[in-house]
Amino acid sequence: MINKKITILFTLITFYFVFAETSIFSTIAMGDIDPSFKYKTGVAIIDSISQSNHNYSTWAYQKNATFSISFSYSLNNVKDANDNSSAYDDFSIDEIVFTLPFGNSNIFGFSFYPTTLVNMSNVSENEVGLEEGFEDTYIQTLENRIGSVSNLSLIYGKKFDSFAFGCDLSAKFGNYDVNRRYLYRTYDDNDDIDWDKYFENKEKTQFFHTTIGGSFLYNSKFGLNVGGSISFPMTTYANKILNFDRTTSYGTVLETIDSDESEIKDVEWPLEYALGLSYKLDKFNISYDYFFKGFDGLNAGFDNSELSNYYRSVLGLSYRLSSKRVDTYYKKIVYSAFFSYEKRPYQYENSGNFYDINDISATLAFKFPYNLHRSNVEFRTTFTRAADSDNNLVDNILKFQINFNSFDNWWLKKEKYDD
Repeated sequence: MINKKITILFTLITFYFVFAETSIFSTIAMGDIDPSFKYKTGVAIIDSISQSNHNYSTWAYQKNATFSISFSYSLNNVKDANDNSSAYDDFSIDEIVFTLPFGNSNIFGFSFYPTTLVNMSNVSENEVGLEEGFEDTYIQTLENRIGSVSNLSLIYGKKFDSFAFGCDLSAKFGNYDVNRRYLYRTYDDNDDIDWDKYFENKEKTQFFHTTIGGSFLYNSKFGLNVGGSISFPMTTYANKILNFDRTTSYGTVLETIDSDESEIKDVEWPLEYALGLSYKLDKFNISYDYFFKGFDGLNAGFDNSELSNYYRSVLGLSYRLSSKRVDTYYKKIVYSAFFSYEKRPYQYENSGNFYDINDISATLAFKFPYNLHRSNVEFRTTFTRAADSDNNLVDNILKFQINFNSFDNWWLKKEKYDD
């Protein structure tokens, strides 16, 4: 089994380096603060063949040691009101999870996943004349904003009959880069380029935040589950490094004109919470989750953009023909569908006006077991239409995700046989 897992992992890594052509120089794109688990539910679902970082208290129902890893590949097609378009793709590791049950319904675990992603690029369409400077000198700019913040959590969970709770200590860390390249050109009377120079302004912000959280799950005998989680910021830290360089057209630094490094004093991390309901009816499981992040009025340190509160609603429906451990294979396959509505904290600016960006998503998922310990492989396909409130900018996203969940009765001694 170990050799098979290693083979699968290296196959996916090879796929990434061969086919992933993420374009960070997209002429247009949308800013995003994007939780990686937006396409599934899990706040009030007890499912021993599916891990979820939405509510750590659900992990207390696990009876087996668990290792889970998730990969995704997405295709983006962005278009603005002037029919300018940009197409790019992205490959990422969405989550890594390990859980270890011990004692009487206790569990310890850790999870690692990206909690925010930002990718914005902008190129000025025309050269702009300088009001102050050399005669007939023009400037054209290229701006890239790229960053990510990852989450590493240590989790403890405990189950008491129909009630479970969890607590976690999390560290969020990462970088956010703003790179602006300026091309200066001077023309003579024949419209030929006399000289050109490239300058580059780089801003790197390094983040480290810690949060503490709690969660609960009530599992009623009538099939209705109620769950929730909350996360409070504890400490925040951000350090900004500024460089202004003269570069060649290939980005090689000729000289550093100016540099500075300083700590950002007022950076903040938002309060987060989630609430969920699920109801099991025969072979069906219906769920609803609501997520909230209080970005409004905070200085997240990404850039100077004003942020608004983030929220997301997810409606899910799962179907499994049989819950028996030993049964016909096709009866153990889990079929799921999810529908999501999301409001991003970033806004899109067009001609001095600001517009909210909303996502509408639909997901189909198929979960295939591959051993008696209920290990499984899950395939998900999601289509998302992300657009501002006036349809000035539209991003159609097609995402493919694969999740490997391995479960094992780690505490059982292996039987020995004499050959």
